[in-house]
Amino acid sequence: MANTVSSKRGTFTNSYTVTVEHSNFDNKALEEIIRSVGDQDEQRTRAKCYRTRWDLHEVHPEVRKIGRAAMSMARKNPLAGKTSPDGTPEEIEYGIRECWGLIYSKGQETRSHSHWPSTWAFVYNVKACPRCSPLILPSNGIHPNTDISPVEGQLVLFPAWLNHEVPFQPCDHERIIVAGNLDIVWRQNWDTRTIETNLVEDI
Repeated sequence: MANTVSSKRGTFTNSYTVTVEHSNFDNKALEEIIRSVGDQDEQRTRAKCYRTRWDLHEVHPEVRKIGRAAMSMARKNPLAGKTSPDGTPEEIEYGIRECWGLIYSKGQETRSHSHWPSTWAFVYNVKACPRCSPLILPSNGIHPNTDISPVEGQLVLFPAWLNHEVPFQPCDHERIIVAGNLDIVWRQNWDTRTIETNLVEDI
């Protein structure tokens, strides 16, 4: 069952929804997939560790299962409601935008960043222990830091625009995760000829 993440000074979800569920994916197979793909990043992004290609869900069904589980969590925990022009509630449809694997060795980190402009971000813990580096959503000035210690089989979903980071890995063993982004799937067929555009003329 999904639950909100709380802190000593109040519930983080007073502002935004952060959900945590435990899933039964094949962690051994996921670890093998992540290792077999190879490091595609060489620490060029905010993740200063091993990182695979961005489209891992498109080439490995076991990884795609994680994204689908995240979509199910997002549907159960909407950020807001959506209605049709006549007021009928509409279900928001999501798709997996990107998905990748990360391996943290001792001393490696991911620096503070967000996944904007995606709607949701998710993290699944493939291999970790409670002493490994937590996922941290830094204070927004109102709420304190939210620290989520990793547990194998744990799937975390949070709004993609929230800054988050992973401090230096303290353990001698590796911390392995699958991360990804969800975007809203828009079905409207826009006709650019009917869109009114305000033009600013030179004076």
